[in-house]
Amino acid sequence: MCVSSVGYPHIIHGSRTDVVTWMFTSIFLHPKRVSLLLYWMVCSVVAAVFSLWQGSATEGDRSNTITRKSFHLVIVVVYIPGLIVDAEFLHLASVCAGAILLLLEAVRVHTVPPLGQHIDSSFKMFVDDKDEGRVILTHIYLLVGLSLPLWITNIRPINGALLPMYSGVISLGVGDTAASVGGVLFGQHKWPGSNKSLEGTVTCAISQALVLGCLTLTGVVSSPLSLPLVVAVVLSSLFEAFTLQVDNLVLPLLTYSLLCMT
Repeated sequence: MCVSSVGYPHIIHGSRTDVVTWMFTSIFLHPKRVSLLLYWMVCSVVAAVFSLWQGSATEGDRSNTITRKSFHLVIVVVYIPGLIVDAEFLHLASVCAGAILLLLEAVRVHTVPPLGQHIDSSFKMFVDDKDEGRVILTHIYLLVGLSLPLWITNIRPINGALLPMYSGVISLGVGDTAASVGGVLFGQHKWPGSNKSLEGTVTCAISQALVLGCLTLTGVVSSPLSLPLVVAVVLSSLFEAFTLQVDNLVLPLLTYSLLCMT
């Protein structure tokens, strides 16, 4: 049968061995991908150690907003090198990571020994008010939101990634994190009809503009920093302040649309 994956136009016959061989050759025959994989493994270990430390520090209580948003920064240092070095490999890795998260959530919900209870206690520390049911989806929404710009982009650049492919990282990893931290630290004036602060929105916009500026000035992306990009950042920041939807899903899509139009 033919297994189609964007950027991986290989014909795979219907055996499990061929799939394993394809995965192995797609990764380990490319030094850059091996380096990325090792780098991501280090990031995963650091995140796991931080979770264990946070769990012992809070003794099972929910963590605060700044602690939860710190994982968004971990996502930034995971995704940006992947987008710069090999966007196609990041595409594949994000799909695999999504499958792993779904498996872990199933293990947690059904308390499958020996990991179910430990996963449950670790996850519950980082849930927010939107996770009120039995199933915790915030982390899955975050991965999907970050990866959607990759998954829906048909054009594959030879080197690096197109600016809209950074939409998830810019809006969630940078903007949403800055809005929450800025609101907690400096928030004094609330938007009408919202619990978000004006200071958080300003922090959100400035942080996204700075990251876009770094990406364009360093030549990581070819799009120049322009007024339409600044307008896109401002609109995305305002939407973050007023939306009642799952921001991990809708923010990247809005930012992606705005950056595509620029």
